[in-house]
Order: sequence, then structure tokens, then C-alpha cells
Amino acid sequence: MAQPQISRRQEKFLEATNYATFARNQPIYLNKSVGTHLSPYNWAVADYFGIPEVLEVDLTQWTRRNGQTILIKATDNIMVLSVRVMIWDGMDSKNAFEEGEAVQSESDARLWTYTVQNPLNKRSGTRLDVFAMDLPGNVGGYSLELL
Repeated sequence: MAQPQISRRQEKFLEATNYATFARNQPIYLNKSVGTHLSPYNWAVADYFGIPEVLEVDLTQWTRRNGQTILIKATDNIMVLSVRVMIWDGMDSKNAFEEGEAVQSESDARLWTYTVQNPLNKRSGTRLDVFAMDLPGNVGGYSLELL
């Protein structure tokens, strides 16, 4: 007898409940549930469906020299776990010119700083990509062409 097919929506909900079953004992979800009507399991399901968002990329402190910083503002319904920056030099669309992890601010959880390691010449097609990841592995991105 053939198994009934499940829809993509049902599949995503099954993935969310599997994640929540595993993650409900994580301190972040336990702490979020204190004083609310939601259980740690409910917070984990909500986090699974929430996608991080890169709100802003501030390039005012970067003049394409190494050692300078790019400021990134990112948010999520629970927390942003990491922010990754990739710089493409426009000449090679297969390999990033530079990539690395941004560092979260100690005073503002939404603010991340990436320190550029290599100087970059102005070239047509140069692009900056920023990716924010949350605990369940959801990724939200932001991309802009550098003129």
C-alpha cells in the first residue's frame, strides 16, 4: 500500500516539530518561556519558522582598505547566531575575494562588525553579500553592488 504524500507545508511543520523536540531544553528557549504563555517547545517552533533579517549594512567606515570595518545590523525573532560577510571582486563570480565572520557587539545584540582583511580595488561588478543565521539554521541575506 502506497504511503500518502505530504505537502511541503506539512513537511516544514514536521521539520519544525522535530527541531523543537530536540531544542526545547536549550537555555535560550527555557529562558524565553519564563513569564509567558508559551512553552520552550513553542518558542523553538516559532524560531524554526522565523528567518533572520539583515536590516542595514553601513559602509561609511570602509574605504576599501584593509583593517577597516563594515557595520551590520541584523535581527531574528529569537537570536542571530552568526553573521557572515562575502566580498566578490567582480572579476571572479565563483570565488569570493574575501569572506569571514562578523563579531557581535557586546552592547547591542543587533549590531555586528566585520573587519576587512584585504584592500579592494574598484572594479565593475564588485558585490558585498551579508548572511545572518539563527539557531535552527535559517539564513537571511542582503546583497549590494559596490560602485
